[in-house]
Amino acid sequence: MVQNNSSIAQLIAHRGLSSIFPENTLLALQAAYECGARYVEFDVQFTADVVPVLLHDATLERTSGVSGNVNEMTLAQIQDLTAGEPARFGDRFKDVSITSFVEAVQFVNACPDLTCFIDVKDDGVDRLGADVVLEALLGQIKDTRASFVVTSAQHDLIRHAFQRGVQVALVIDDLNTTSEQFAIDVAVSHIFSHMHQVDAAGGVLQQAAWQWAIYGVETAEDADRMLAGGAHFIETRSFDVLQRHLFNARQPNAPDVKS
Repeated sequence: MVQNNSSIAQLIAHRGLSSIFPENTLLALQAAYECGARYVEFDVQFTADVVPVLLHDATLERTSGVSGNVNEMTLAQIQDLTAGEPARFGDRFKDVSITSFVEAVQFVNACPDLTCFIDVKDDGVDRLGADVVLEALLGQIKDTRASFVVTSAQHDLIRHAFQRGVQVALVIDDLNTTSEQFAIDVAVSHIFSHMHQVDAAGGVLQQAAWQWAIYGVETAEDADRMLAGGAHFIETRSFDVLQRHLFNARQPNAPDVKS
């Protein structure tokens, strides 16, 4: 395990420590925090009984190795399934279950210096509507002192969350003035953009009221390039690798941090 170094503030652990553990699981979130992550991102889908759970895909084949769709199953049915990504890990994590949003919130509540970006996937918003989705989330986090940021590409959800006084971040498909004007209107704290979009726009990010968080970054070279271009945060699966790189770059006379 990489040594804990909470000063590495630019890194967001993408779906937890997902290079080593099954993504979007309590295990991956705990490992990321223990590894030094103070910013994590996880994805949220909704069950048939409108319970938020940590999943990226609406379909269950990649996560659980079974056919089916999360929005057609109840929470009780979902929690009988593995979240162990059998195609990637085999049977190693077969006993790791799908994490409910409640379980994630309980973990974050015990980590006061941890900020979580809740990436609400389009499937739930399209099926249930922004109001229902937001109510389900806020019902769990409204009384917590932990730091949560509702994150989405869905403008309607972001607008509703902003109107409820919730901190919001916007995921954009391309860098354009329309998205940026909307970001200004709803006072987003962060804009999330893929590294390829930044490259296509010339590699330089315009400084604005929000902070730029760039995802799809998995190498030290790409991380350095994005930070030099104006990124404030790097979202990565390779948190442990980039943590070592940034730590050593900041302290060139210190011995390497080893895994």
